[in-house]
Amino acid sequence: MIANLQLAVLYGAPALVLWLLLWRGRYPGEKLVGRLAAVRRPRRLRPLPFVAPPRPAPPRIAGGRLLARRLAGRAPPAVVVL
Repeated sequence: MIANLQLAVLYGAPALVLWLLLWRGRYPGEKLVGRLAAVRRPRRLRPLPFVAPPRPAPPRIAGGRLLARRLAGRAPPAVVVL
């Protein structure tokens, strides 16, 4: 029982610390994100490559036609004469 409690505390500790920081109004990494955003250069816009439109899906076969199509390539069973 004690081991389970210790394990739960160890798993929950990082979430608790993060919650306390956010609750106090401190946002981890906020200054770093601000610096990276200021350093970032504007991207050059390139024309997008031509992409062909997708082909329409073939019609779905169902029911008796599906069964007929599956059996169509199979030859009748060979007759064995004894």
